Amino acid sequence: MRHREIKECGQGLRYRAVACIDHLGHLVNPALCIDSGYIVEVCHIPCPLDCKLSEWSSWSACSSSCGSGLKIRSKWLREKAFNGGRPCPKLDLKNQTLALFLLTEKQSSAKD
Repeated sequence: MRHREIKECGQGLRYRAVACIDHLGHLVNPALCIDSGYIVEVCHIPCPLDCKLSEWSSWSACSSSCGSGLKIRSKWLREKAFNGGRPCPKLDLKNQTLALFLLTEKQSSAKD
């Protein structure tokens, strides 16, 4: 599985609270250590990335050599949504597979 490239969508600010401890190990007012009681850092904000599904697979072989049969193709999750991107549809059997009922040549000819 390859890793997706995460693009940056700008800069933001990250705040970290400061806990100040005196020489006896007791918490003291953080304003005694720094002015605000927290540290502000510049950070980079990743862009939202949408869910990615595979393309449809090839059709499977027919499940029956005589009479009605079933062919299936499917798609699967390639990459989950990230950082608020569009989520994936639910990949239950209904959305994951596409079934096609086939008639044999004999049955098709009888309908003509």
